[in-house]
Amino acid sequence: MTPVKSTSLRAWSLSRYPDKFSVEVWEAGDKPGGVASTVLDLGNGLWVNEQVQGGFQHSYANTLLLLKKLDIKPQATWPGVRLSVGNATLHHEYWDNFSDQASFPVLERHATETARFLELLRSMMQGWRQALGVLPIGWLLRMLRFSNEFQRDILYPLLVTLNGTGNQMARTPSAVVANILMHPIMRVLGPGSQARLLAPHSQGPQHFIFSNLQQAYAQLAERIAREPGCSVHCSTPVSSMSYCKAKGGPRWRLVSEAAHREGVFDKVIFTCGPEATLKLLATSALPDSWLYRFVFNRFEVYDVSIITHTDEPYIRRHYGLDPSRPEELPLWMVRWVRQRAGSPGQGLPQAELSYALSIAYKHWNLTDQLVFQTNIVQDPGIDPSKVLSKRTARHVAMTFGSLIVPSLTMGRLQDRHGALFAGAYMMGNPHEAATHASM
Repeated sequence: MTPVKSTSLRAWSLSRYPDKFSVEVWEAGDKPGGVASTVLDLGNGLWVNEQVQGGFQHSYANTLLLLKKLDIKPQATWPGVRLSVGNATLHHEYWDNFSDQASFPVLERHATETARFLELLRSMMQGWRQALGVLPIGWLLRMLRFSNEFQRDILYPLLVTLNGTGNQMARTPSAVVANILMHPIMRVLGPGSQARLLAPHSQGPQHFIFSNLQQAYAQLAERIAREPGCSVHCSTPVSSMSYCKAKGGPRWRLVSEAAHREGVFDKVIFTCGPEATLKLLATSALPDSWLYRFVFNRFEVYDVSIITHTDEPYIRRHYGLDPSRPEELPLWMVRWVRQRAGSPGQGLPQAELSYALSIAYKHWNLTDQLVFQTNIVQDPGIDPSKVLSKRTARHVAMTFGSLIVPSLTMGRLQDRHGALFAGAYMMGNPHEAATHASM
């Protein structure tokens, strides 16, 4: 049985039963963990997990149980959120869930539409209006004559903090938006939310930051390799695979040209992205290949730049924050950026999400230089001399094609011909309670 790419959790679960399973992990990267294990060494023993920082307790339930088995505890942190709205200028408005002020001008200006929106969310959870859930939230709000300013200043910044960076928020199915914002576990909205909309951070769900994931997945790989018949092979990308129906069940032959390795297996678990999965399946001569193409071509994927940096003037300029007062910095910061002509998703709202990593990681000394991580689709203009690391990641858009269609069809594909699928696009972690409830 060969899990492809980052599948430490599944592989470890199966390796605990060596009398039933022989497990091989073929990891394309040079270390286990995939995107969740990349660590930037900042010197002096300081590190940061790139791309996967942490979240709410229910968002990563399986990963937290896994870390508990390894006696690794995540760090609780302050889930402060600041949403900077309007254009990126020296004078911008914002709203957050931690300031002492009772209200914000931008929320007061949109108070009437906010109340209408909350009533719409409640009505969509019952009766015939549930049928509206298949519509993209941008279409629905335009039909109901919500202003563009309300969507730009209130709704989309809020969704970015929950769904991640991107320019596809307007195309998120309305049912997903309603369930995420109204779900009792998420507790996004506070009581009487017309005034603040976001629940005060002290009333929200517990937020945590992962410990050193590189070390965690290295420990896990060692445990897997100790079990009889189990092994972990890093730097082993799958270059081709072929399927044949043999006596006693299906057989898969996998080849890694880079690692000069090949093997024959009863089942394959794909934990790579939808594009890589589709590319590999295209080489396999799999029966019913049209069905796999139909499902995996529905996923919409786009590039996001993840930039770790120390550009304090950038944070001051675009988020209206004073980095010299780190005790007042929020954990998350969101703003809109101008779209360049010809940029991906031109004409759709595009957001930038930044983390104050020095706030998130308690082991950092806040009197030293502050470190931030900014996620954006296009280059935001951070001072190159202050960039510590830059990488590109592929994100799945929260759209109808990426959520609704696969949720209705993926069950027919699981373990069909001995192939199983467990990539991040399956929504196994992020906001699974709310997202799955909307399906």
